[in-house]
Amino acid sequence: MAEDRESGISLWLRRFLGTGAGIATAAGVVLGVWEYRQRGDLTRARETMDMITVWEQQGARDAYRALSRDLETKIATELSEADVLAADQSRRAQRNLYANISRSVLATGDQKQNFEDVVYFFSRLSLCIDAGLCDDRISKVFFGDTFHSFVLVFSTQISAREQVIAGFDDALVNLERTFARIEE
Repeated sequence: MAEDRESGISLWLRRFLGTGAGIATAAGVVLGVWEYRQRGDLTRARETMDMITVWEQQGARDAYRALSRDLETKIATELSEADVLAADQSRRAQRNLYANISRSVLATGDQKQNFEDVVYFFSRLSLCIDAGLCDDRISKVFFGDTFHSFVLVFSTQISAREQVIAGFDDALVNLERTFARIEE
């Protein structure tokens, strides 16, 4: 009887300790996953900030600005009011206008290099996000409008390069999809 009672107590104690250890293990796993996720989010934020630094300090932003200035100049000097009005009312006219203006902008060697530099940067950003190294939401907040404007204006030139260099636009298309799936 004492033996039964002792085995009942030891059985209860083993179950209690087993359950306690299970709960502690589960809590440890949950805490570990939470901490891992927090570190991952912090690491992605840091990598994204590094990409922002690359944009600002290694010439990509300057290349984009040079393209934008040239676009603005050509729009102001080469387009009639009728062209602009037609582009406002027709997507096809808008695409044609952008194709003609972007072709004109890229007619100089410096602007061709600026175009390549901006494409390279956005391709690199896309790869960084795809690899899980950069944060897609932070990237969209910082680069979304700039990227969208660049692709809108230079889509014909990007497509033309894709015809010559297979895969030229893969990263850009992927970045466009990534940004599109993120809610505002």
